[in-house]
Amino acid sequence: MASSNFPGRPFRLEEGVYVYQQNSWNTGNNTLIHSELWVRKNSYSPTWAGSGGSFQMYVVGTLVGANGNFGYDFRNSDQMLLHASNNWFQNDGAGNLWVPSDGYANMGAMGATEVHGGIWTPRIPRPPGAPFSYPNAATALTEITATSMRYQFSGTTDGGSAITGWEIDYSTTSNFAAGTVQTVASNGLTTVTGLIPGTQYWFRARGRNATGWGAYGDTATATTLPSVKVSNGSSWLAPQVLMSNGTVWTSPQAFVSVGGAWVNPLP
Repeated sequence: MASSNFPGRPFRLEEGVYVYQQNSWNTGNNTLIHSELWVRKNSYSPTWAGSGGSFQMYVVGTLVGANGNFGYDFRNSDQMLLHASNNWFQNDGAGNLWVPSDGYANMGAMGATEVHGGIWTPRIPRPPGAPFSYPNAATALTEITATSMRYQFSGTTDGGSAITGWEIDYSTTSNFAAGTVQTVASNGLTTVTGLIPGTQYWFRARGRNATGWGAYGDTATATTLPSVKVSNGSSWLAPQVLMSNGTVWTSPQAFVSVGGAWVNPLP
C-alpha cells in the first residue's frame, strides 16, 4: 500500500490495489482488481474536521472513483475510506498485467497530496507456444532407413506454466488425416520406427502444460528408403539376393565407380 502525507495537517493519503479474481486465457484472460483510497491519521495526529474535500482514483489509467465535494470528521475516527471498487482489466497476450494506481485528494486546510503505486498480477498461463522443426523443416528428419527416421524439434515458450509433455504426430498425408500420435519424453530427438518403405511422411509436434495442449508447429517431410519385398502367399518378406558362379550361389558384393575405379561403398 502506497502513502503520502498531507502538507497542512498530520494525515496521510493511502491507496491499495489487490487481485480478487482471474479468468483463464480462454474465458476472458482478465483480472478483477479491488482498489481502495483512504485518509488516515498519523500516530501523532490531533482531531480534525472540515468540508470541501475532493478526490480522484485511477487504476490502469481508468477513473474508477471521484467526489468533488465531501465533508470529513476525524474527531471520533482515525481513518476515512474515500473509495473502494472492483473493476476488470485485460491481461496482455502473454497473460501479464501491470496495474498502476494513482490517487489524488484535496482536503481543504489539510492541503492536497497524491499517491502512486502499482502491482503485477499473477500471470495467467496459456498453452505452450508451437514448437518448430530443428534446425529447420528441411533438415529436421535424418537417419532415414526403409522403416524408420529420426525427427528433431525444439520448443518455444511454455505459456507461463511448466511443460508437462510433448507429442509428435506423423502421417502419410500432408493434412495428417491418417496421422499417428506418439508421446515423447522431451523435446529433442525422436526415432520413429515401423514406417512403410518408399513412403513420404509428414511430421509435426506440440507441447502441453497445466492449461492443455498447445498448437502444432511447422511440418517437416521426408521419404523412407525403398525396399524390395516378395510374397510367400500370406506375407511380404525381404528377399535374399544371390548370384551363381556356375556351380554355387553366393551373396553378391556391390561396388560403385569413383574416378574410373570400382570401390566398396561401405566404410
